[in-house]
Amino acid sequence: MKLKIIISQLFFALAVIIASGCSRSSDDFLQAGRTDVINHKYDQAVSNFNHAIELDSTNAQAHLERALIANKTSNPVPLEADLSKYIELTAKSLAIAYIGRALDRMLHRADPNASLADLNNAITIDPSNIQGYHFKRELLSQKGDTVQLKKYLNSLDDSTRLRLFQKDKLF
Repeated sequence: MKLKIIISQLFFALAVIIASGCSRSSDDFLQAGRTDVINHKYDQAVSNFNHAIELDSTNAQAHLERALIANKTSNPVPLEADLSKYIELTAKSLAIAYIGRALDRMLHRADPNASLADLNNAITIDPSNIQGYHFKRELLSQKGDTVQLKKYLNSLDDSTRLRLFQKDKLF
């Protein structure tokens, strides 16, 4: 009877240990991998980055950091795939950041050329984001450069023009 209690307590303790190990998040493994890199434990770092990606395939930092140590490990690391995934995952937020900075420059800094450059970068990075097109048109209108505005509007494909028109109808 006593042996059954001890065995059941051991199983319970083992279950708690396993459960606590399973509750590690992708960011926990990312941080562990970073620590391994600092300590020059590159193979262990790759293992931790792999776990981070398994738990959350959208963890852009785990893809990037695994790629950055690719030449320091004996494990095969998908360098190009990791860098491509990082770019894919961060491109949309980068485009939004460019749009935000452009708006700040338009509203608070009176720097239309820098704003225009940011909007062009946003459009290049994420052509599906209509905000970049919209604010570029607004900026060109505010500048009063009708020649450049007309040239810009004519350069847009029909689908983008339609999406821009639909956005105008919403607001």
